[in-house]
Amino acid sequence: MLILAAGIGGRVWAEQRHPGLTAERQNVETVRNAKTWDKVLAPLMAVSIGFPMVIVAGLDHRYHWSPEFPLWLIVIGYILISFGYAFAAWALAENRFFSSVVRIQTDRGHVVCDSGPYRFVRHPGYAG
Repeated sequence: MLILAAGIGGRVWAEQRHPGLTAERQNVETVRNAKTWDKVLAPLMAVSIGFPMVIVAGLDHRYHWSPEFPLWLIVIGYILISFGYAFAAWALAENRFFSSVVRIQTDRGHVVCDSGPYRFVRHPGYAG
């Protein structure tokens, strides 16, 4: 639930700050014109992050591979995950050129973002 809430919340925040950002990220024409390596890597990244996490968590629960964690450690884990998602959402909300594929957006007056989390990290969406 935390992951779902963070994902939806970050996108709503970004859309409020930069109307049309969600449409740009989902534009089929943008993806069609992307470089071949980006067309291959982007879906692989999306699948390779989510599926293994769910599969391993399910197997761990079924076969009891991990010991029970103390409540304080679980709470710290949720706090760290929340900070990571908030940092990534901040990047999405700050950069009006945040795109699902690599491209120079000359049609939108593309400039390098150097505010918000981009002051600290070059790719805060990934760092989060």
